[in-house]
Amino acid sequence: MRSIFFKLFLSFSLTVVLSGIVSGVVAYSFSHQSLEDFRNDFHEKLKINVARSTVLIGQAAYVIYENRGMEALGKYLEEIKIPMRTEIFLLIGDSFIPESKNLPDVAQQLAFAARTDGILQSLEDNGRLIAAKQYFTPNGNSYVVVGLHQMRPSPEFADIKPPPDVLGMKPPPMLPGRGGGDFFKRDMEVRVIILVLMAGLVCYGLARSFSSPINRLRMASQRIAAGDLSTRVGKMPGKTGSELADLGRDFDNMAERMENLIESQKRLLTDISHELRSPLARINVALELARKEYKSKGGGMLDRIEKDSNKLNLLIGQLLTLARIENSKEKIDRKPVVVSEMLRDIAENAAFEVKAQSKGVIITSLEDVTIQASEELLRRAIENIVRNAAYYTAEHTNVEICSSVLVHEEKEQLVIDIRDYGPGIPEEEITSVMQPFYRVSNARDRKSGGEGIGLAIADQAIKRHGGTISMVNAQNNSGLEAKVFLPLS
Repeated sequence: MRSIFFKLFLSFSLTVVLSGIVSGVVAYSFSHQSLEDFRNDFHEKLKINVARSTVLIGQAAYVIYENRGMEALGKYLEEIKIPMRTEIFLLIGDSFIPESKNLPDVAQQLAFAARTDGILQSLEDNGRLIAAKQYFTPNGNSYVVVGLHQMRPSPEFADIKPPPDVLGMKPPPMLPGRGGGDFFKRDMEVRVIILVLMAGLVCYGLARSFSSPINRLRMASQRIAAGDLSTRVGKMPGKTGSELADLGRDFDNMAERMENLIESQKRLLTDISHELRSPLARINVALELARKEYKSKGGGMLDRIEKDSNKLNLLIGQLLTLARIENSKEKIDRKPVVVSEMLRDIAENAAFEVKAQSKGVIITSLEDVTIQASEELLRRAIENIVRNAAYYTAEHTNVEICSSVLVHEEKEQLVIDIRDYGPGIPEEEITSVMQPFYRVSNARDRKSGGEGIGLAIADQAIKRHGGTISMVNAQNNSGLEAKVFLPLS
């Protein structure tokens, strides 16, 4: 969960889910209330319309009774009872026709109330709608129609089935084991899945739009930290004036400023080094002429001048070498190099140089490996590291050199390990010792007469070969261990 993309994606997803839940609860509460109101209103209107229809049927029954008699009325009432779920009674005078033995008391009371009020009376009782209304005949007689309509099918209507063929069209067959409820339930599941997928895509797009520019900035900063000062993030997504676009522009301006400053510094060092070479050469010529003229006098002073001149000449040479390695854009001339032979030769030369100081340089183990490299650059890099280790290792100790082959991420690497037994380097400064002219603050540097260029040259030379240098303090502060990693492929 350290990735900003997943954090943003999760945040957007939770926001969508919570918003959906809150919106659903609010919408349900309003829609549920609205649905209940609509349902009640619809039911009331339905009852009024059914009541009106029922009493109209009762009017037709009265006409049949007046014109065709009781037998025709009974037949008519039987014909409409089951299909229309309706029973009709007529209140004429104080008697109900047909006999009111099946007429509930509440219906009888409603009938007398209708004759008193003269308006349509209706009520619902146990799923039945009871309607009653008074009518007048042309000769001035009055009667009351009482109708009982079954609003929901009762058990006696349960066996009634619709005709199998209506107007030549048959009802569509149902799938085995699936009713209408299953269909709508399945349709709701599909809708939920589609909604989740769409919300996920929207959240993914939003998270990607925010995290992608940040990842570009992070990768660009890593390349700049690795030494590629020409890296730029380019135009960031978003309109001009947005925070991300402004951040990308400011980052590029900063990188360009850094590149110009460092390039100016490199050019300055190179120019100064070249300019110092000419007067230094003239000083050396004047020094030789002075020796010839003053053979017996001033020998000590001339030797001191020569020593400082040689030291300055060495420093200038190192600066020019560093500038040449850093500024060279051409590929190095690679040739087969037997690393074990080169390391033995370097160790032998370094051991000879420090033998008088009761120090040594030894080989502990070597891997017989041949790599494609520039022998001059690689030798100079290893020599600088070994000489630095030999200078700082304690008396009566040896600098230990070994090499091995390491497989990292399915790629083979040659590892050259150089270990001394000196004072080590403070942890907070160990990443800075590869910088030119860097001075370490402890006694390791105060005794030093070095210029701080050798390790910088070694670092640049190894980088030109696609490798890296890692330095770590040994356990118990018993020295420094430098590891050189070089790709074999």
